[in-house]
Amino acid sequence: MSSKNPANRRLDDLLADIRRLPSTLGKLACLSAHRDPNTAVYLHPAVADPGVAADLDREFRLLHERVFRQWLNLSLEEQKADLDLYFSSLACGRETVIRTWATLESYRSFMPITASTAERQLYLSNMVTLIRIEIAEFSGAKTIGELQTSDSALLTIKEASEFLRVPPRTLRLWAELGEIPALKTGRQWRFRRRDIEDWLARPIKSPKNR
Repeated sequence: MSSKNPANRRLDDLLADIRRLPSTLGKLACLSAHRDPNTAVYLHPAVADPGVAADLDREFRLLHERVFRQWLNLSLEEQKADLDLYFSSLACGRETVIRTWATLESYRSFMPITASTAERQLYLSNMVTLIRIEIAEFSGAKTIGELQTSDSALLTIKEASEFLRVPPRTLRLWAELGEIPALKTGRQWRFRRRDIEDWLARPIKSPKNR
């Protein structure tokens, strides 16, 4: 027989319900919806006990951070598939959601408050690209590859190495040494195309001037 009180069991059930959501983005949306926009404290009407409410805030916060990093580690194609899965669970139309997001940028609220600057930039850049892909699909305009080449898009190691025509291992070393502008989130390196073009245009410094 479980020694947990009903409030603790309810918290376990709430966490299990979130983990069972089919899309990663859906989990982010659900978790962020339970975060007070003024205090950043996670709340739920089913958990009123003060002690358990503190546990809920901690557990929801940790799960939010974990799920957010899972989303960041998906490839753009995987994020696109997950985004479509999320849209399929909503009552309103996909096109309505996308055009609302493009205007209000409500997807910004899905990020945990502890996200680093690099994580925020990666998430927002990918979301902008995904929204452009979704809008393009309405008119049958562009492919993911074409949309990823915009100046503001963040490139992966593979994409940046193809753009610069250098091996990925060399590019990773340059990034580690700070020789080329790059963003790192977890073990993932990302490169902004505009930054690379600016970097290529800079005068080359001789070793003795460093």
